[in-house]
Amino acid sequence: MADLFAEQNEFEITGLAFNGLEALALLKSGTIADIVLADLNMPDMDGFELTREIVLQHSDIKVIILTMPENAEYLKRALDAGEELDGTDVGPL
Repeated sequence: MADLFAEQNEFEITGLAFNGLEALALLKSGTIADIVLADLNMPDMDGFELTREIVLQHSDIKVIILTMPENAEYLKRALDAGEELDGTDVGPL
């Protein structure tokens, strides 16, 4: 996914993490991001918890979840993770 975005002149990749803990560590270290792309299925800290932490700690950063949900309840849980904390109306693209 990073290679796809790196090819586009409109995007600058400022960090790459393989799980939610690494992503939060990058942000804590000062990495600047407007958008975080996340999967729901990551080791150590999944996309649900990462979304919650970003909404709480970095409310200016938007989270885009790219995943293949196992079922509709799984997708609803992901949407709720961001929506319940900041009141944003979110939904699938």
